[in-house]
Amino acid sequence: DGGSDSAGFVQVMEGTVTDRAKAKALENDELLAQLRAARPDLIGSVRMWLAGGAFVEAAYFTSEEAAREGETSAEFEGAAQDFAAVFGEMTSCCATSWFDMP
Repeated sequence: DGGSDSAGFVQVMEGTVTDRAKAKALENDELLAQLRAARPDLIGSVRMWLAGGAFVEAAYFTSEEAAREGETSAEFEGAAQDFAAVFGEMTSCCATSWFDMP
């Protein structure tokens, strides 16, 4: 859904997929609806694809507290496992609250 000026917290992650087409196919309307229902704290994201299946993604959340609580959401657990199987281990390269930015 893109970025959001109303985000209270942004997390930037990086990772690599082995099959970009499979990754794109996974993010279908059904999965996105499940994600929205389970993670109302996630208000948008932007992903940039790089060579070799690498990517950098910025995820926009209502707040850091809500984002951390949402990470353990049982509602999205099954779909999250499918997502992790394709996207693998993502590394958080930086995170900030808009209120902490200079």
